[in-house]
This record gives sequence, C-alpha cells and structure tokens, in this order.
Amino acid sequence: AFDIASAGAAGIAANVAIPANTAPGGTVSPTPSVKVTDAGGNPVAGVTVTFTPLDGSTATGTTQVTSAQGIATVGSWTIGTSAGATYRLRATADGVGGEVIFSTTASGGLAILTQPSATVESGQVFPQQPVIQLRDASGSPVALAGVEVVATISSGGGTLGGTTTVSTDAQGQATFTNLSITGSPGTRRLLFAASGFTAVTSAEIAVTAPGVSQAQSSFTADPAAVTVGAPSTLTVTLRDQSGAPVPGVSISLGTDASGTFGSTTLTSGSDGTASTTYTPAAEGVHTLTASAQAAGLTTAVTALAAGG
Repeated sequence: AFDIASAGAAGIAANVAIPANTAPGGTVSPTPSVKVTDAGGNPVAGVTVTFTPLDGSTATGTTQVTSAQGIATVGSWTIGTSAGATYRLRATADGVGGEVIFSTTASGGLAILTQPSATVESGQVFPQQPVIQLRDASGSPVALAGVEVVATISSGGGTLGGTTTVSTDAQGQATFTNLSITGSPGTRRLLFAASGFTAVTSAEIAVTAPGVSQAQSSFTADPAAVTVGAPSTLTVTLRDQSGAPVPGVSISLGTDASGTFGSTTLTSGSDGTASTTYTPAAEGVHTLTASAQAAGLTTAVTALAAGG
C-alpha cells in the first residue's frame, strides 16, 4: 500500500455562490468560501487563505487554512450601508496565482408595518403612530438595530411635531410614539427615510381643524353690568386642548332674556377670538350662551334700570 499525495496548490475558485443583493449593513449569507486545488483539480489541504474586505465592508476570521476538502471559509462578511453600492471580498491563497472576488450590491428598503392615523387633528398627537420595518431586496425583514429612520412631511406642508428620528430595535423596526402635524386642514403624506435604504411614503393623512376645548376657551362680557339700552362688549376666545388658538370656527350666540346682539353668528379670527355687542332691553340678569363645535360657553350681563 502507498499514499498518493496532492501536488502543490495551483488554483483557487469560489466554493459557494453569494446573492447579488444584500441588505445595507447586512451580513452576507451564505458565507463566502473558496476551494484550493492542485493542477489536476484535486483539493489541497493546509493552505493559508487570506480574505480581504474591500469598498468599506468588514470581515471576521480573515485568515483561514484549507480543510481536507481544500475549503476555507471566512468567519463573516458584512457590507456597508450605502444603498446601491457594490461591496467586494478578495480571497487569495499562499503560493497560488490569481484571486477570487466575491461581490454583492447593497439593496433594501423601508416598509410601513403600521400606517399613521388616516385622520388627525391639527396639533394633536396621532392616535395611531407609524411603525417602520427594514427589508432586504427580496422584501424579507432585516433584523438590524440602530438604523435611524427619519420622518418628514412629503406633501401638503405644515409642521411635523414630536420625535421625528427613531432608531430601529433588534427586529429592525422603528416605532414612532408622538408624531403630530400642525397646519391648515388638508391632506398630507409622510416620508420615512434611512441611510442605505429606499424611502417609503405613507398613505394619505387628513388633517382637520383643531377641536375647540371648552375648558381652554372663554366667553366674557365687558362691562358685566350696564343700564338697560346700553351695550356690553362680548368676547369669545376659542382654544384647543393644548391652549392654542382655534381660528375659522363658527360661533352661535343666544340669550335667555330680552336683548339685542350686534350679531348672533361670529367666526373666530386668527387669534381664536371674535367679538360683538349685547344690549339688554329689560332689567335683570341676562344669561348669554356661545356655542362653537361641541363647546358650550356662558356669561352674564346684569341690566340695571336707567339712573339706577
């Protein structure tokens, strides 16, 4: 009996096919490996193979020794985060001319797992907050933590409030918690973007005028006591839950007594206020009401006898 040994290493070739696309910042799978052979195509064991990451990618276990099957596998290879960029990994074997170049292109996008509320009140936190998922080129979830997802208004204008930059968790999800839109009534869309991933746009969001808060609004009469036939100035101030003025809201006035309003229908101005007069026609306490949306406000004017 006698042993037949392989001749010296003469060639190196890729042992696996890697995907053409990998999620930005992702680890390439299957892990790149090469096979070293002699001139007759037989595997050669014990050859040192060096893997060199290129183009800003990184790798672990970059120095390996071929197995009995002539195979050497890099520990891991992680590409960079620039979407559309191609990343390469070079493999060379001691004493062997030539090299193997593995390459993959960073390709991935964002997907909206939970859409923001379809209808929101201007200046108020969305009842339903968006959740964004990282995905690879095939649409599968990418479990990559620490990727910053930024929300902006893509159409419709206004001001986006709340925490607009959120980092992904271990599942690759960015969960927003307190977004709001302040602006005139109308339709908006949000844009979600992250470095290295294709951005995604939300469904339409209908922004409505801010609701009138009865607790924050007021109705006053000045002076509160007048003689019969003399006017008192009425001022209605409408504010939302946060205390901000609510413009453009219709206000209806009424009384339980005999008197004349300068106008019984008002519209709040840019500062949320509207004014008119009330002239009592009889002595006594006149209770006045102001109705705006769901808010009902009251004030009183005391009418005194002339000369009293």
